[in-house]
Amino acid sequence: MENTNTDVAISLDEVRAYIDGMIGADDFKRAAKELCQVASLYKETKNSTVLSSLFRRNYLYRIADGWGFTKSGHTVALILRAAGLSDVSLSEFSIERDDKGRFGSDGPEVFLLGDEKCMWQVKCIDISKVASMTGMPGFRKIMRLFYDMGKNCIFIFRVKNASDYLFSKVFADIADVMFTEKLDFKPIDEVQTVQYASSILKEYGLDVGSETFFPVIAACHAEKRDGKFYGFKTISKVIDSIIFNDVLSNPAEYRENGSVRPIGLDSIAADKSTQDAADESADKKLAELVGLENVKREINDIVGQIAYFSLHAGNKMPCVHMQFVGPPGTGKTTVARIVGQMLAERGVLSKGAFFEYSARQLCGRYIGASEYITAEVCRDAYGSVLFIDEAYALYKGEDDEKDFGKEVLNTLITEMENNRSDLLVILAGYEKDMENLMKMNSGLESRVPYKIVFSSYSKTELADMFMSMAEKDFPVSEGFEGAAREYFDSMSDDYISSETFGNGRYVRNLYERVRGKAISRAAAVGENIVLCEEDIAKAVGDIEFSASKGKADREGHRIGFSE
Repeated sequence: MENTNTDVAISLDEVRAYIDGMIGADDFKRAAKELCQVASLYKETKNSTVLSSLFRRNYLYRIADGWGFTKSGHTVALILRAAGLSDVSLSEFSIERDDKGRFGSDGPEVFLLGDEKCMWQVKCIDISKVASMTGMPGFRKIMRLFYDMGKNCIFIFRVKNASDYLFSKVFADIADVMFTEKLDFKPIDEVQTVQYASSILKEYGLDVGSETFFPVIAACHAEKRDGKFYGFKTISKVIDSIIFNDVLSNPAEYRENGSVRPIGLDSIAADKSTQDAADESADKKLAELVGLENVKREINDIVGQIAYFSLHAGNKMPCVHMQFVGPPGTGKTTVARIVGQMLAERGVLSKGAFFEYSARQLCGRYIGASEYITAEVCRDAYGSVLFIDEAYALYKGEDDEKDFGKEVLNTLITEMENNRSDLLVILAGYEKDMENLMKMNSGLESRVPYKIVFSSYSKTELADMFMSMAEKDFPVSEGFEGAAREYFDSMSDDYISSETFGNGRYVRNLYERVRGKAISRAAAVGENIVLCEEDIAKAVGDIEFSASKGKADREGHRIGFSE
């Protein structure tokens, strides 16, 4: 159906089937089917009034990159061809404003669907860069010119990530001049993502079971974190990587079975940490965490309260969103994941998955974009936990008019209120900074009733955490644990109480350095890997870790390794 070959006849029934097969785009599919009805009547009657009506309704889309702007315009052009209008062109361009304030457009990209000299036209026009200027005289002059062209041309205007207010304002300005319908292209959900991925795989003769699609979903969420997600194009890119890696990893399968075979998705690099282990309950995961005794008690109490409210409060479910405050590396992210699983196991959250963003990742580059991005992120997280790290970065002061963090907060507050029964938002950051954020935004403070304080780990807890990591990977020598505990005992109190100390992250980094030293040592002598005191001594001698000790220790003997 994408083919623009003029020799291919296209029927309205084929176009309707094509529209039905689209994933998402509910507003557009409804409008396109209405256009099909008018086109069918014209094809039957050849009535000039019906023909005129085909070109009188124009459209304003709110649609982000990659969700089908060009494809939808192509579909409208196909409807016109199926109505019997053989010479149809589709063009796509944008309207911008130059340094002198004049409105103009870039060179249009034209796709011919009929004869070279086309009488009938579909023009797809991106007005995102001038969306806040549609009420200006220069833009209205362009609109009047477009109206005069409307006897044989359908106009499809586009704004990208516009806020509800801006979208409505642009629509009102265009609708003052031209008969226009407003269509909202909402991002597809996880089920629709799987449907689209399946359709691509089937084109290659490949198939997967629905239970193996988690890596695709996780990879798509990871792609969204940098704010540069391009809809169907990004999903296609993810599938491309899966197919390439599968061919690379399983050549024998393709030699023996050709292309029609089940495909494994383990080869894709995706964050699988949001996939709950089926054989381990959230309660057990929480109990097994090193330290955090106060946090564990509070989480158990809060989850119990939330579970009770969900069963007895009905439509009056109170806000259950939380603050996690404390130094870095103290387990905030880990506990947030567990809370999501706990609430899913108790039937409070419908999914219990985990979505993590930093605060500034939700901020767009122009007015309206932040609201749209935040709303999309929240839609992804319905039924799950939305974890926003460094949340205090969303507020820079009342006088900062260019700070899009305000748009994020306003949208976030609305989503937290409207979806309180199946969305848990957890805001995380340093305690003092989070206190300032809450004081400056009363609406946010009233919707985040629970505050969990994460304290720095003690030296004993840091050592326990280190040994837990080590003993899961390799055998350890008799003196390994003693050397490890001696090192952590030697750490400066000022260093581990500072805001820059990474707590659990520091332990992870140190263990990975010790492991690396052990692997190198064992490889050099051809022995099996056994972690020993020597590996710790070499690791803590590196500059990244020597700074953690007091001056006397840095200038004296090496911890855990006698002179």
